[in-house]
Amino acid sequence: QLPAACRAVAWLDCDVIFLDDNWPQQALDQLQKSPLLQPFGPMYDLPRDADLPGENDMALRPRQLPDRPTAISLACGLLPGAVCENLSHLPNARSTGGRTSGLAWAASRELLARHGLYDARILGGGDRTMAAAVCGRYEIPRDSYRMNLPQFDHYRSWAEPFHASVQGQVGCLDGTLLHLWHGELEDRRRPETRFGGFAQFEFDPGTDITTDEKGLWKWNSEKPRMHQFVRNYFAVRKEDG
Repeated sequence: QLPAACRAVAWLDCDVIFLDDNWPQQALDQLQKSPLLQPFGPMYDLPRDADLPGENDMALRPRQLPDRPTAISLACGLLPGAVCENLSHLPNARSTGGRTSGLAWAASRELLARHGLYDARILGGGDRTMAAAVCGRYEIPRDSYRMNLPQFDHYRSWAEPFHASVQGQVGCLDGTLLHLWHGELEDRRRPETRFGGFAQFEFDPGTDITTDEKGLWKWNSEKPRMHQFVRNYFAVRKEDG
């Protein structure tokens, strides 16, 4: 459904700010060399009370940043091919100054037309799941997200061809990304309200969800307790504090 002139697509969390206003052109240039990239280098999680200019300031800048970034984009470490091992530690990356697989990505139209994105992680984790596919480390999201066999088979049917197309050619930009506060990270990581608790419902993406006439996911099975669990999860994230 992309316009004919569209050459690339970026998908971004809605709570991020790029400090380099020229990042779109830089990303297009980089995508001539690699089909996939993270369009930033260092990332800073901003506190709830971050001192920012007014909302109408198009050159939004924080008045002060810490000396050390919260994390670095995973793709910046993938360039020398030495960071895939860090995927297994990414849940704690922001507390250790490590790598992040989330927040912002871009890809060539050709790659997305061929494979799309894996969007059956209905409780989130899609960016890390994609990064694991890039590295060929399919077991990482399987273990971290407690995938059962139907989930894992569904994921691998997408991940293996995606891995073969990317062939490790992942780029990055070196601009700084700011991540605005929207709740405490701990409220999104509680195992009992996310992947650990969800495992009890034996979710099968092949039967429990289907697409509607607009191509959007909808429930496809009678599992009201599972549906309520998902609704509750998004409420307990407490994104407004």
